[in-house]
Amino acid sequence: MISMPVFLSLRIGWNTSLLQGSLQYALDLIFTVPAYIVIFSVIWYFINRYKYTLWQYVFVMGLAQALGDGGLFFFLGAPSMIFFLPYPMTNYHAINIIPFLSVRDRLSQERSSGAFAYFAIPGVIGTYFICGAIVKFLGKSLGLE
Repeated sequence: MISMPVFLSLRIGWNTSLLQGSLQYALDLIFTVPAYIVIFSVIWYFINRYKYTLWQYVFVMGLAQALGDGGLFFFLGAPSMIFFLPYPMTNYHAINIIPFLSVRDRLSQERSSGAFAYFAIPGVIGTYFICGAIVKFLGKSLGLE
């Protein structure tokens, strides 16, 4: 995102030219888009494998994304803020509830239900961590951090 890219060296400010800003934005996308493709592929895997009611999906995927995208460390550092966890969860619902609702009736009816569906929480969190580590490693190797 322009205001807070994955690497601070790619931040676009008032003094950044249009060409330089476009280049920096493109570099940011080169690092972030593949990571989000992987993250959403993991979510897709879970919704194809397990049945989620709407409220299960809201809880499981919202929690997984809110904690995986840096929230886990934030809430560990400020435990009293856990009461505000629903707020960042709604940010992720804004981008994935409608797609989920549009495909859930077309998914296989043989999907299993039960406690294993909740493995999406550590699965998505772990995917965020792995993707983040790869992005940070590559960025550091290329001198962006």
